[in-house]
Amino acid sequence: PTVGEEPVGTEEPTAPQLVEVTDPETGETVSLLPEFADLYVKNNDIVGWLTVPGTKIDYPVMQSQEDPDYYLYRNFDKADSTRGSIYAWGAADINAPSDNITLFGHNMADGSMFACLNAYTSKAAWENNSLIFFDTLYEYHTYKIFAVFKTSAIFSVSVVCRQKLRIKISVTAFYINTVKACFFCKLR
Repeated sequence: PTVGEEPVGTEEPTAPQLVEVTDPETGETVSLLPEFADLYVKNNDIVGWLTVPGTKIDYPVMQSQEDPDYYLYRNFDKADSTRGSIYAWGAADINAPSDNITLFGHNMADGSMFACLNAYTSKAAWENNSLIFFDTLYEYHTYKIFAVFKTSAIFSVSVVCRQKLRIKISVTAFYINTVKACFFCKLR
């Protein structure tokens, strides 16, 4: 921000309005954001929506508690698909996340799924388009990319962030076919 502007991410978030829907499998009433109501009724494995403006990334995020890789080769409708879905590891608690959430997705040759993240190895790409929106069924979240790297399929990474300007910092990572990673911190 420039002098006199409020720092990004410091505004107090307002509580989102939730709607009630009936879980199709359990019959229980669930409260969630209105934009997820119809999707949840179709497939209650949905846990959020991932959007990266200026890219093709605008997908539901799935999660199966029974089989962590269930959506590796299945689409939102649970049909076989070479693209699979963007999905969170089964053990991850998306609604009370730790400082590290891993979302998986394919690096498709046609440019879909996470393929466009290849451009983010250029500093100019993430400087010009650095925001990521990952909304859960209950809350809206905005993240800012702070690092991108390429590595081998076997690696260990340690990243430390400090809280500044009342911005809640947490580290999240995309792993694209376990070869590239895009790290970003939570703004709100």
